[in-house]
Amino acid sequence: MMGKRSIFALAAGIVVVGALTVAGMAGAASQRHAATSLKVCYANAATDFTPAFVAKNEGFFAKNGLDVDLVLASGGKGSQYLTSGICDLSLDSATPNLIANERGAGLVLLGADANTFDFRLVAKSSIPNVKGMAGKTLALSSPGAAVDIAGRAMLKEFGLSPSDVKIVYISSLATRLAALQSGSIDAMIISPPIGKVLGGGSYKMIYNLKGLHFILSGMFAKRSFVKANPDVIKAYIRSDVQAIAWMKNPANKAGVLKDVGAVTGFTDASDVQEAYDDVLTHQQPEPLIDNRALKNSVSWVNDQLNTTIDPNSFLYLGPLQQVLTRHLTSTLTAKQAVPRPKATRGTAKFTATVTPAGVLAWRLSLKGLTGRAIYAEVHKGRAGQAASGSAVRLCKPCGANASGSTKVYSGLLAALKQSGAFITVSTAKNPKGEVRGQITANLG
Repeated sequence: MMGKRSIFALAAGIVVVGALTVAGMAGAASQRHAATSLKVCYANAATDFTPAFVAKNEGFFAKNGLDVDLVLASGGKGSQYLTSGICDLSLDSATPNLIANERGAGLVLLGADANTFDFRLVAKSSIPNVKGMAGKTLALSSPGAAVDIAGRAMLKEFGLSPSDVKIVYISSLATRLAALQSGSIDAMIISPPIGKVLGGGSYKMIYNLKGLHFILSGMFAKRSFVKANPDVIKAYIRSDVQAIAWMKNPANKAGVLKDVGAVTGFTDASDVQEAYDDVLTHQQPEPLIDNRALKNSVSWVNDQLNTTIDPNSFLYLGPLQQVLTRHLTSTLTAKQAVPRPKATRGTAKFTATVTPAGVLAWRLSLKGLTGRAIYAEVHKGRAGQAASGSAVRLCKPCGANASGSTKVYSGLLAALKQSGAFITVSTAKNPKGEVRGQITANLG
């Protein structure tokens, strides 16, 4: 069973770490004889939910011991499906789940794949900008849906109120497009692909809503389910992290195109390609929660319900923290040192963990060096190449069994997560490094 709930205070800044995760396909997958069945809702047929389809279709769920059934829960039904037990997890925007929680649903937010709106404002070419929407008709999907929240947040950002713009609700995307083409509306909010909409020249994209921070694709579950199934939750998050890393690798483009088509239903090659390009740029590298997105999502619900929600009461971050803590190992030898060391048969063993925030807790065991280690450092790059750029010094001097904890800078954090960093230990006889080794990273 999971221990005490882990909570991040907003003041600590829950931010997205800009680093690509690379770990073994199965990572530290739970070894089960039979896969655990899991029903996962997703809010709509949009690219924001591509990681779940990648995790299923490319085998990451299976490698982590899960048999996942993906259930479409459009129309804001995700929180309803959670509370009724139809689904075990829900991939959805924060606002309907916050509202359900205020009504006693007992839901928690576990992580987020998207912290900004992946929408565009498309309007008649005669409308110059968002402020030019005053007095115009804007079509949104349905009240309380992500597109509705995004549209109203956009108007507020530019000093417009709903009374300044005529808002109409048209749930069907095809019907919204037809209304734009017929002239019965002046603008609409749409997610990519939009190339064909703009192709005729009658319409243009006048605003990209990605600058508005809201939790668009969060991971939600009942608190009771998370407490009862901590290993299942970690297996899901681990699968999600591995799927995102796989998506981000250009070598896997053909597979990602297939998965984008599966989640969106697009069959036209140009639509799928545009959606794929959007996925690569919009998909964040890890399912971390952005502080601004959480605050804005909570503020929206506070305004709607005239209440004051404590954002920390909605978070359950222990499983995410545990998964995203990398376990690092390296065996250091003279063969990898550059330049080649003098008269040594020394070896060393390096083990460590590194948290999403970049705190490195390490242990270093040294054996057979030509003398006392004058220092040990961690560098970006490959062990067989000369060290260059900034490094983090672990100890100076270093005993035979050294340990410590230090903060690493963002570039090195990214390299450590990608198994793209190495450690070197120097002695007086070999000041440029007597032994060194590549650091291998695995998910928690």
